[in-house]
Amino acid sequence: MKRPAQPEEIAPAYVFLASPHCSSYITGEILPIIGGY
Repeated sequence: MKRPAQPEEIAPAYVFLASPHCSSYITGEILPIIGGY
């Protein structure tokens, strides 16, 4: 895509990881934000 991500495009990942209810079983995971190929 050749452009930086916009906050509204990556915010759902941050909200998911910040929520103890949603991400309580996730440890040591890497979520790459690469914007596609």
